[in-house]
Amino acid sequence: MLNRKIKSMKLSHYFEVKKPNYQYIKIIPHKSIRNYSSVNIAKSIANTYKSINKRVYRENKKLIFEMDFKISYLIDITNTDTSFYLVVPKFFLNIALEKIHEVWTKATIEVIGSSIQPFSKDVECYSLSYKKHDALSLNVDKKLNEPLNSILSVIEIMKENDRVMIAYNFIPRSQFGWIETFDELEEKVRKKESLDKPVLNFEYILKNATLNVIKAVDLFVEVINDFFGGLTVETKSNMYDSMFRLLENQNDISNSRYKKTSQVINTQIAILSESVDNIRKSNNALSLCQAFRTLDCNNELKYEKVKNSINIEDYSFKKYKSSAMSTAEVGQLMQIPGRMLLTTLGIKHVKTEEVKVPEKLQTGTHRLGTSKYKGNITPAYFGKEYNIASLPLVLFGMMGGGKSTFLANFAKDSIDNGEGVIVIDFIKKCELSDDIKAITPSEKLIEIDLSKMEDLQGLGYDELKIPENANILEIEEMANLQTTQLQAFINSIVIGDPLSSRMETILGAAGDITFSLGYTAIKDVIKCLTCHKTRMRYIEELKQNKELYESLDEEVETLMELNEWSKVSAKDAKEGVIPEIIGTRENKIEHILDRTRVLRRDTKLKYMYRKDTKDNIDLVKAMDDGKVVLFKMPQAKFPSKRIKNIIVTYLMSKIWLALEQRGAKTDKPRRCNIIVDEIHQAPTVFDDLRDIITQTRKFGGKLIFALHHTSQLEQIEDTLESAGTSYMLLNGCLEDDFNHFKSKLGSFEYEDLRDMDQYCSMNLIKYSEGYASFITKLPSPVKGS
Repeated sequence: MLNRKIKSMKLSHYFEVKKPNYQYIKIIPHKSIRNYSSVNIAKSIANTYKSINKRVYRENKKLIFEMDFKISYLIDITNTDTSFYLVVPKFFLNIALEKIHEVWTKATIEVIGSSIQPFSKDVECYSLSYKKHDALSLNVDKKLNEPLNSILSVIEIMKENDRVMIAYNFIPRSQFGWIETFDELEEKVRKKESLDKPVLNFEYILKNATLNVIKAVDLFVEVINDFFGGLTVETKSNMYDSMFRLLENQNDISNSRYKKTSQVINTQIAILSESVDNIRKSNNALSLCQAFRTLDCNNELKYEKVKNSINIEDYSFKKYKSSAMSTAEVGQLMQIPGRMLLTTLGIKHVKTEEVKVPEKLQTGTHRLGTSKYKGNITPAYFGKEYNIASLPLVLFGMMGGGKSTFLANFAKDSIDNGEGVIVIDFIKKCELSDDIKAITPSEKLIEIDLSKMEDLQGLGYDELKIPENANILEIEEMANLQTTQLQAFINSIVIGDPLSSRMETILGAAGDITFSLGYTAIKDVIKCLTCHKTRMRYIEELKQNKELYESLDEEVETLMELNEWSKVSAKDAKEGVIPEIIGTRENKIEHILDRTRVLRRDTKLKYMYRKDTKDNIDLVKAMDDGKVVLFKMPQAKFPSKRIKNIIVTYLMSKIWLALEQRGAKTDKPRRCNIIVDEIHQAPTVFDDLRDIITQTRKFGGKLIFALHHTSQLEQIEDTLESAGTSYMLLNGCLEDDFNHFKSKLGSFEYEDLRDMDQYCSMNLIKYSEGYASFITKLPSPVKGS
């Protein structure tokens, strides 16, 4: 029994001391910050106080002792930036984050993993504390941004490698006995006693000695006055009262009476300064100390030099005096700068309004970029629902603003998603097309360089091929579609001078007859108009289909009016000579011919006019197969604005015909994205666009335009808006551009657009729940571009 081993017991099995684990919250200001509600953070700090009986408790048969904790607010200043931190125990982290979001709603908050950079050993330190009784208050005014304004003015005198910090150490305390403390103050005021805190320095001793001497003299004068029958004390102002008011500068304490019922927090204020220059080190620190004079009221903060630096995570800063501050006073200290200070002093801040990307736009196939909200980076996409994804998109921005890079990325996403892409590129050396070509698989690529003879396309509408078994109605419908595009194309050749209604009727008749016979080239229609032999041959061909001929009898009559007949004299007529068709009455079609002559004056257009359409690209098949079609018109090879306008208008008309054909075959054809940069350089295309913009989504066509300013789309802006178009405003947009969409951009202001970082976009995106507006950083350039 005596030899039995005695088992040892670890004390940690029965007792545990929990020390606070501090977390550092970095607060990045926003330009629209207001400090009106910072007192709410102070109240939350005051409410964290735990009495001893709540910090000692039993948990799983173990006795837990929680150590005291504090909360600190730090302002770390260099000559190039200022940082703001809240240091809180881990258990208070979520509450602190919630309160910061509530008070500084637009600030960005980051919980950083480690402490901030420590100061050197040569740091100069000062402690600030109340000069007078704790129950007296500093100046509290929510409208003033003091003392922060004065504090940050130190930046103007700081040099490279200078650094200062203000550390507010808030120690939650019991409110027990506070009312008695305030009653003590009121008693001192009633007795006209000094309200200064007792300190063993010359100023305090001299002031109290002076008051005591004056009080003795005043008492002596009062006795003499009574002995000789002078005025009573109640009817005169004695010397002590006057001297007390002079020395104490304290007529009343009305600005402090609120403090009696307020929660109070024991507060330490430490000022730290370091610099390679000792004079600047002192000057910077003293400048901060003096900044707190802006809070002078019933009370004021006095400073004194301290030899000890601080450990930010210490519960109490050693050798630094404490003051019992109200939550209102603490709220006055816990400030972050607003717009003027941020911009004037160049302090890092959130320069633009941050709006959360709707959840439905956080996933998708086509990237908008990344959006930053409250320090969190969220990917942003266009809506992915079929009809929404097919709505038009318009980009505005200056040269170098990122439009081309974004369009190349959009094309890449379209290719990856199995969609088709058509680019009409006539800007500079067609760099956009080259960027897209670089990221397109070779089997997907169709490159048509219209400056090369072998790539030139015949002018015509070969997208519409009449099936062999088509009935009369189908034939006429297809012919009429081609005719409509032809009329628009002929009108586009001369800007602002459309054909007369009579000439349109004649052109329409020639088109309907020519196209119904299966011809697809524009030259075939013009030949029908200008060459009587061709015209009569077409009419003869038409007669072979009696039903079709009868249906187009009015068109035939219209064409017959163009015939010029030989003149037969009465004598010849008696001899049986019959008039013959010998030509065409060109005066009836002179404006049509004027336009076709313009085509033939340009070498490339002349070649396209003469070329057969049988070798043209089949746009319907290209769209169905998800091909990438690049129509390239290098600016040096196409210097004429008129020629560019004609070709772009022609290509857009062919694209629209192809879309319609695909839409007739299936309800949801494979999407094709049509990209045109600076489409305003082809003004006549707007006439067509006004009719088709609201319809393209039904046929799987997404129109994408890139321009410099909103005014360049003035002719079709109403049509675009009614079509549910999405808009992107990139760097370089003007205030007029912003104002055009201001009513839809929510809380954004022009300054947000102006101050965006490079390669960012302010977006107004249509999705299934309406419009969403937010800012994104554009995707980086794709590889190979």
